[in-house]
Amino acid sequence: LRIGNGGAGGVLQADLTFAGSLVFDSTGATTYGGTLDGTGTLTKEGSGTLTLSADGGYTYSGPTTVSAGGLVIDGSLVNSSVVVGAGGVVGGSGTVPNTLQVNSGGTLAPGLAGGPSLLTVGALSLQDGSLSSFGIVGNGALAGTAGTNYDSVTITGTPASLGGTLRLEFGNTTPFATGQVFQLFAFDNGISVGEFSSVIAAGSGAYSAVSFYRTGLEEWTSTYGTSEQFLRFSERTGRLEVVPEPSTWGMLLAGGAAAGISALRRRRQKMLGM
Repeated sequence: LRIGNGGAGGVLQADLTFAGSLVFDSTGATTYGGTLDGTGTLTKEGSGTLTLSADGGYTYSGPTTVSAGGLVIDGSLVNSSVVVGAGGVVGGSGTVPNTLQVNSGGTLAPGLAGGPSLLTVGALSLQDGSLSSFGIVGNGALAGTAGTNYDSVTITGTPASLGGTLRLEFGNTTPFATGQVFQLFAFDNGISVGEFSSVIAAGSGAYSAVSFYRTGLEEWTSTYGTSEQFLRFSERTGRLEVVPEPSTWGMLLAGGAAAGISALRRRRQKMLGM
């Protein structure tokens, strides 16, 4: 069954049970709000974006393949795994309880629908040559809510396998607060495997011009940005953190040491009756 033939897309609401191949093919935006059930497979073709928006979830059991264009998952693919091929993009704020695999040339972009999103998956496999694109739009000290201020993916099951390129799309106009943490990848089981081949900054925000370089086995650090800060991303924890530059740390430590020395001097003077 083929819905669309490279046309403009639209809004569909019918409930459908299918056993074979279901193909969505459009150059425009398509929203499917009905239920999809059965043993069949779903394939996204065409340059347009398909949004699966049913609140009750989609219970078909065959695999879902994004061959071209975008797939926004705002409902739950209860029984299906998802594979994103070259030229395909996947995102949304829904749930894939099984595996989401992004192959070389494919893209993971939680905010594909146009704003920060929190996507939940059972297992995540980012293959070499894939792209993970995360938007960060929050400003200052109010930038730290996943799915509201920045894109995030929660992995609930097996260890996440990282690979390809991580691109950070900064849209903030105000520098972040030092110490701010962005949980880009939340590993519910506490671990991940693999590593990104590169981490790059993009967008128009306050940190879009920084460059990242590897500073450890599972760590990337940026060049200095605004407000005497740099950014640090850990593949082990999935966190992007705003860190003060070393000179700032030095002043903080020096200030603490000076306060300690002053307190010690006062105690000595008191003991000597001075």
